[in-house]
Formats: sequence, structure tokens, C-alpha cells
Amino acid sequence: MKLILILSAAFFAASLTACSDDDPASAINEQETEVSSSSSESEEELQSSSSSILSSSSSSFLSSSSSAIPYLMEEKIFYLELTSFEQLTEWDGNKIGDADPKISFTITYFNIDEVVLKTQETTTLLDKTNTSSWSGSVSWVDTAPIGTYGIWVKPNIVDTDAFFDDDYSSGYRYGHRSVNLLEDKEIVQQEDYWNEDAALEWNWYLNRN
Repeated sequence: MKLILILSAAFFAASLTACSDDDPASAINEQETEVSSSSSESEEELQSSSSSILSSSSSSFLSSSSSAIPYLMEEKIFYLELTSFEQLTEWDGNKIGDADPKISFTITYFNIDEVVLKTQETTTLLDKTNTSSWSGSVSWVDTAPIGTYGIWVKPNIVDTDAFFDDDYSSGYRYGHRSVNLLEDKEIVQQEDYWNEDAALEWNWYLNRN
């Protein structure tokens, strides 16, 4: 009788040990970890997709595990340089070469929640008569505010006329996100590649005061 009781107790203890190895709580914890990892990957995919739509240059996005700060913790100098212009179509019914281009930019700084912090119009960077192409360097300087996460650059192109100006802007703006990850004076090259009437190239960088 004692032998039967001892064997029964041993079998019961072995059963408890087997249940502990397959603890439902452990299975739930593993599942939560897997779902969390999957959610992080989905978020990164969405951010990458958003980057290709919103920016003409390679936008930098942070993974959920990164400790880098993507937005400015201090004001920085924003330096914009227009480098080239080319007329691609006939403007106002005139042949190529009769264009009177006047070019400026609209700069928009926004935070990580897509809230606009500041919008600034540049001065006229190019004002020519009977010009089909131009290359050189004309610059403009501004201050990017604290909290800036991304910068939009929208080119404005008009053909000046004695009575009224014709707008040949593409209407698109070109941006870059996670600007705090850029090195000081790291140049961002951009162009108005959606414009069918004119080719325009410029670059910009940020630098400490």
C-alpha cells in the first residue's frame, strides 16, 4: 500500500512539472512580444512609404529602437542655393529663349506632428529677360526654428510680362525629414522634377549659429 502511494505522488509531481514547461502565461508573453515586433516593422514600412511620397530626396526615418533625436534641439541656419534654370517649353506662345523667368521659393518648417512651425518666402533669387537657361549661384539664408523635424521647399517660377505674369510653377514642394540627423553643412540636393515647363536645381544645408 505504501509503495502505491509513493508511486502515485511521484506521478502527480511529474505532471505538475510538465504543465509548468507549457505554462499558458509564458505562451501569452511570447505572443505579445511577437506582435509588438510585427507592429514596429509595420510602422517602419508606413514611414518608408510616406517618405517616398513626401520627399524628393532620401528622407531619414528612425526605427522604434533608435535613441537619436530627429528634430532640432536648437535653432540652426538654413542656407539655400539656386544653381540652375532651363526653359523646357514655349512660354506664353513665344519660342524658347524668350522667357523672362522670375524665381523664388517658399520654405516651410514643420514639427514631428506635421504642425507648421514657420513659413517663409525667399527674396527673388533669379530675375532674367529673354533667357532660356542659366547656371550659377544665388543664395538665401534663414533660421530654422527649434523643434523642426522636416523642411519643405516649394519653387515659384513666373514669366514676367508687361501686363500680367504667367505662372509656370509645378505646384509641388520637395522635402526632407529627420533633419537633425543631418551633419552640419551636409548638402541636400533637390530639383523640380515634376515641372514639365522648366528644369530647376537647388541645394540647401543646415548649420549651427
